[in-house]
Order: sequence, then C-alpha cells, then structure tokens
Amino acid sequence: MQTPDGFHRILSLEVDGGFIGPSRVEFSPGLNCIIGGRGTGKTTVLEFLRYALNQMPDTETAGQRRQSIESLISGNLGDGPWGGTLTVEIETKDDIVYRVQRGLDGDIAITDREGNPKDIQIPGSLFRAEVYSQNEIEDIANTPSFQLELLDKFILSDISRIGREIERTRAQLGENAEDIQGLRLHIDEYSDQLRELPEVGERIRAVEAALGVQADEELSAEQAAKGKRDAQDRVMGEASGTLSGLLEEIENTTTGALHRSESVDTSALATGPNAEVIAELDSVLTDLFEKVHSGLVSVHAIVDAGMAKVTSLHKALRQQHSVQERRYLEVLDRFTREKGKAQERDRLLDRQAYLQSVEKRRSDAKGKVKEHQDKRRQLMSHLVDLRDKRYQLRQSVAERLSGELSPAVRVHVEQCGTSDEYRTLLSEAMRNSGLRYTSLVNKAVSQIPPDDLATIVRDSDVDSLMEHLGVERDRAMKFLAQLRDHRMLNEIETVELHDRPTIELKDGDRYKDSTTLSTGQKCTAILPILLLENEAPLLIDQPEDNLDNAFVYDTIVQSVLEVKPKRQLIFVTHNPNIPVLGEAERVLVMESDGASATVSAAGTVDEVRDHVERILEGGREAFMRRMQRYGH
Repeated sequence: MQTPDGFHRILSLEVDGGFIGPSRVEFSPGLNCIIGGRGTGKTTVLEFLRYALNQMPDTETAGQRRQSIESLISGNLGDGPWGGTLTVEIETKDDIVYRVQRGLDGDIAITDREGNPKDIQIPGSLFRAEVYSQNEIEDIANTPSFQLELLDKFILSDISRIGREIERTRAQLGENAEDIQGLRLHIDEYSDQLRELPEVGERIRAVEAALGVQADEELSAEQAAKGKRDAQDRVMGEASGTLSGLLEEIENTTTGALHRSESVDTSALATGPNAEVIAELDSVLTDLFEKVHSGLVSVHAIVDAGMAKVTSLHKALRQQHSVQERRYLEVLDRFTREKGKAQERDRLLDRQAYLQSVEKRRSDAKGKVKEHQDKRRQLMSHLVDLRDKRYQLRQSVAERLSGELSPAVRVHVEQCGTSDEYRTLLSEAMRNSGLRYTSLVNKAVSQIPPDDLATIVRDSDVDSLMEHLGVERDRAMKFLAQLRDHRMLNEIETVELHDRPTIELKDGDRYKDSTTLSTGQKCTAILPILLLENEAPLLIDQPEDNLDNAFVYDTIVQSVLEVKPKRQLIFVTHNPNIPVLGEAERVLVMESDGASATVSAAGTVDEVRDHVERILEGGREAFMRRMQRYGH
C-alpha cells in the first residue's frame, strides 16, 4: 500500500477509578502487546481505548456488540454517574499532541498539551484508530458491508468526500422532485380553470353579435379600456396587500427578536467564577439584539415608505379612472338599449383577461418543469459519475490488496452488487397493498434497475411491467399504484445499490469466498488485510484466535515486523510468538487479585522475559520441556 508521510499514535492511557484505576499505561510507536491471565483486564484496556477515542461499533450494524462493550465499560469504569474517567494522550501523524478525556456520561473533552480546550472531532481527519474486538474479524469475513468498510479505510478521505457529495446530490434530487411536484399541481389547477376559456370566448362573440350596429368602435374601445382599468386596480390592490402582509411579518419578527433578547438572563451569573466570560456573553448578546432590532426597524421603515408610495399611486390611478369611467358611462348611456349586453360583455372580457393570465402562468410553469427536469438529468448524471468514481477507487484498492497478498488472498468488487436497500424500499411500499408482494419485489429487484422502474411508473407502462414481472394486468396496475407517489419515485431513482466486495482465500488450487470458510480460514483471509500499512493505529483483541501457530509465525509475525516501523500496533494476545518473534517494543503485563487489576510490569520483551515465559509459555519448566522434546 502507499506509504503515509507519518502515522497516528496512542501515547498513553490513564484510568481514574474503576477496576483498573488509578493507573497509567504508556505505549510504544511500534508493537505493543498486552498479556496476562484471564480476568486481569487485558480486553478492558483495549475497550477503554476504543471508548475514549469514540471508535465504538455502529448501533445499527453491530448493536449487540456495542451493547456488550458498553456493559464492559460501565462495569469496569465504576458504578453510577460519578464513575471513573479515561484520559488518552494521542499524537497525530503531524506530531501534534492532544489529550482526550471521557467518563461514563459519554461526553468527550479534548485539550492540547497545555490544557487548552480544542473544538475537534474524534474520530475524524485529524485522528482515527482501527479497533477490533474478539471475534470481530470473523464478523468482517461473514458480512459484505463490513468488508466494504474495511476496503474504504484505505481510501477514507476520498470515500468520505465522495460520500458527502453523494448525499448532497441526493438531497438536491429530493428538493428537485418536490419542486417538480409543486409545479405539476399548479399546472393541474390552471388546466382545470382553463376549461372555461373556450366557452367564455364563444359567449363574447355571441354578445358582440347581439350588439350589432350599436357596438361601434367607440364603445368597443371604451369597454376594452374599462377591462384594463379593472386589471390595473386589481394589481394595485395586490401590491398593497403584499406590502401590508410584509409589514405584519416584519413587526412579528421584531417582537420575536425582543422576546429572544429577554430570554437569556445572565444576571444570576454576574458574579463568581468565570463572571468575565458571562459579562462578555451579555455584551455580545445585547449588541447583537440591538443591531438586529435596529436593522428590522430600518427594514420596516423602507417597506412602510414603499407602502405609502403605492397607496399614493393607487389614489392617483383611481382619480384618473374616475375621469375615464365618466367618459365610458357617457358613451354607454348613448346606447341604453344595449347597456345590459355591454355590461355582460365587460364581465366576460374581464373573465377572459383573467383566464388568459392563468394560461400564461400555466405556460410558465410548464417551462419551469422542463428546466427542473433538465436539472434533474444533470443531477442524476452527476450521481452516477460519483458512484462510478467511488467504485473505481474501491476496485483500485481491491487490485492493490490482491497484488500485495497474492496468491493467498484475492479481493475484487462488484459495482452495485448489493440490492438490499432497493428491496427494502419496494417491500415497504407494497405493505397494505393487498398483494402477495414478496416474489414480485424480488423479480423487480433482479430484473429492473431502479431508474428504469421509475420511468415505467412515471409512464404508467403497465405492459412493460407485466412483461418484466410475468403477471396479469390487474396485479401490475396495483403494483404501479403503490409506487406513484413522487417521493417514492425519487427514492427509487436515487436508491443506493451498494458495491459488493468479495474476499477470497486460496485453498489448494481453488479460491473460496470468505463467507463460506471455516472460522480459522476466515481469520486467515481477513487478518493480513488489517495488518497492512495504514496511518491509523491498529488495536486487536487476540488476533491469533482460531489460527495455528504456523500461520501466526508465517503471516502475522512477518507482517508485524514489516509494518511496525510505519504503524502503531496494540494487541491483546496469549500467543508468545507475537511479542517474542515480533520483537515487541513494549509488553504490558496485567495482573489481578479479583478486586482490582494493575499493570505489574512493562517494558521490552527482554525486560519482561520472565513474565512472558510464565504467562505465555506456561513457565520456564514447560518451555524447557518443549525444547527438550522438539530439540530446539
């Protein structure tokens, strides 16, 4: 794998209270081995580090494991809310030291070396670690989603960046779907109103025909002018109403701002510890709310002035209308016998003008729908490109892993190989449909890509669905009906088809998928990947579990020797080959009297040799007898 410029390190763990505390444990940048008999707190040290560094298993994907670790933390750190505290000192790959403190309340406090608080996230781009509890390696071998996470750790920065962009694009597609749906509802509303337009035109023509010679050019011109006056008066009224509503909103906002400014009462904290900080907070809030209030008052004045101008214009317009209306009535009065018909035509012309404005709004809405649809195609194309880039990154990791671990382990990635979310989405949509839908959903998932299914539903393409699913028309129509909601269509179109990795172990002359292997073979396939070079510290509880000593020596020890100058390793182990042949820079010896545990010794393998012999070899006599029996 590509060599990092530096690597993250865990410098120490301090435990204040609980089964292990008070104690302090220091770690080497290279290989660290925690040894001891059963019940001495070895696993607890590892899980304390996991908990303090906020590297707990995900609640959704590994809820039971997380609950088990939380119980261990609670049981060993102390009872009640005033239990012990963990403090972990870390050093980033850029040689910056931080102290991370966490208690049973779950809150994490991070400071620099001088004790100054730091607003940073752990884990994150600044620091992260990889922690694997006992049997967690087997879970990776059994679960494609865990394997995908394992591959992503080698390209975490790029994967995180692309993942954020994918989620951002999916959110934009959701907003786009809502915009299109809103416009379509308006178009349907406009279309309902416009059904009246042809009839209004016919009635206008009939009235004009009935007016005959009396409907001369002067009357027609005056009637047209009257229609415009009515429209002008309506626009002025709409403008006044809009500004009046805006003034009310500004007044409400101003009142709300005043209430908020009064809601933070600092008077009780004006004296005592940290009073200067509270005083500064009070000053900041006072200044902020005064500026906000001043700004709102200024905006209110601007809108109020605009309202006055509109009112003045409306008054002037009505004065002009009054003169024009008198002239119209004079013309109309000359045709008293046709007055009723002329008024009817006025009403019809006004209605026609309104409907023509509706027709314009419908046309505009259709144009906006097209713009949003064009934007949607661009967003969908961008989403596909992002997923392709993510797959290519993962495939490149798989190729590099296969190259480094060949011929024992082989890795490849199938793009969009997991349809679980797609299947779950359709199954949820089919609930309460009255259909026996399991087989229908399985057929749809296996035969119809999500974007194709979205097109079929939008087009109400029953024939196509019948062909894909092999069902009669009635069932196909019911299936379509359950998916027509615009939100459901958007979810179908953008649903994640996760890439599916396959990790294979060579067994004889054949490669076998890790999910089909024995427990020992599963660990044999996964462990070499975990041991590859990475900037994050690697913490494993008993990596030798289910492995024979030959593999421990040939693979684990050799990998440790190669990687430890470039990556920190912290192992809980019962196997002497790992600390001895791996030349551990630091061995921590744990002992317990049943009531509490402690680190009884710490140092290099040579410095704690007697403890290694006693704990891992069964004592010097057992070691010597094995040497006599085997001759070495």
